[in-house]
Amino acid sequence: MANSIRTNGNNLLQSIVQNIFPPIERHFLYAVAWLLFIVIVSVNVYHNLEGWDWLKSIYFTSATMTTVGYGDVVPQTDLGRIYTIALMWIGVSTGFYVLTTLGPFRVGGIFERSVDRIAAQVGLDIVEKRGPNYPPCETPKTKTKEPPTG
Repeated sequence: MANSIRTNGNNLLQSIVQNIFPPIERHFLYAVAWLLFIVIVSVNVYHNLEGWDWLKSIYFTSATMTTVGYGDVVPQTDLGRIYTIALMWIGVSTGFYVLTTLGPFRVGGIFERSVDRIAAQVGLDIVEKRGPNYPPCETPKTKTKEPPTG
């Protein structure tokens, strides 16, 4: 019974996420959620393992994950150092993954603006009749002035 409820709840949540967010946005949301999870776990690890206050734990986690590494706060225990090594690799990798999931948003916006500009130049009716697979239109070339000789 409990497994059935859990499965139905997971399916409902998955269905809601799939219907609300397009696939690109979902990848970005998952990446950000994973990044936040790493930050929260790391802050707690440093707070409990090294005995640092919350602000120092957040500060060190941020400095480590962004590869700044000021060096003013360092782990004193061997276990803290080992965790920091893992955090460096996992944190930087996750950070890069978050940045790569941002790429389609930026490229998508540029692409959409280019299509809108071409559609305005050529006429929207041509784009609608030919469909999205129509070869791209070339913009007319302007004549350049020759430099004066003499």
